[in-house]
Amino acid sequence: MPVDEHIPGTEETRKVLHELKEPGQTYDDLLRQLAQQRRRRDLERRFQELETRIETG
Repeated sequence: MPVDEHIPGTEETRKVLHELKEPGQTYDDLLRQLAQQRRRRDLERRFQELETRIETG
């Protein structure tokens, strides 16, 4: 469901996001993709930390 709200940001940030965006991809899709990548990275870090704790006992 579309929400008509704006996320404040600088022109530089808009340009960076535009460069990351694939042709035909919406900014909503891009932001979802970036958020998902971040969550995966954070989860991977947690697993690595747990592995290190288990290995070092």
